[in-house]
Order: sequence, then structure tokens, then C-alpha cells
Amino acid sequence: MSIHRAPDGMLLGVCKGIAQSRNLPVPAVRLAVVALTMITGFWPGIALYILTAALMEASAPQGGVSEEERFRPDPRAGRARLMRDLKERILRMDKRIQRMEDQVVRPDFHWDKRWDKRT
Repeated sequence: MSIHRAPDGMLLGVCKGIAQSRNLPVPAVRLAVVALTMITGFWPGIALYILTAALMEASAPQGGVSEEERFRPDPRAGRARLMRDLKERILRMDKRIQRMEDQVVRPDFHWDKRWDKRT
């Protein structure tokens, strides 16, 4: 039995494809991948996920285009395009995280007042 990326997966369909091929719950596989990524210091886990996505074949979609599928790159696109799209997504996500961090570490954010309602 071969493992295929799921066309209706969350990011690239790797976790859902692994879960479906091994009859495991999808959230458990996703949680394991996130935990592995966090334990390895993010970049080795992300690199492993991208490598796995590049090596796994995409399975044919079963049904219409879902809401989630519109936000994923086309699995029939070349691997170079998929990698470029993923890199752009990661950079956009990094910028969003940076903006959030900038917001909460501002000197005028007043963490003490937000947490302690008595003041």
C-alpha cells in the first residue's frame, strides 16, 4: 500500500494522507507532526515535512473543490513552484507573527493592567 497526499488536506495533505493510509485519526497525526517540528527546533521539522510532501504523490480529488482546497497550491504544479509557494507562505506567516510580536511587546501595551483587573 502506497501513501499519497490527500487533496483535501490542510496544508499539503501529508498528515491526512499518512493518517488515511494507516487508519489513524488525522488530528493525532497532525499533533505528532507539530510536536516533532517543535522538538526539532522548527526548521528540521519543516524541512522534513516539505521533503515528505515533495516525495509523496498527490491522489486524485474525490468530489468538488472544497473551501479549504482553494487556499492550497495546485498539487499538479511542478515541485519547484510548490516549494516557491510554500516559501512565500512561510515568509508571509513570519511577517504576520512579527507584526503580532511587535504589537504585544510595545511599551504602551501594559500587560500588568490587562491581566490584573484590580488596577
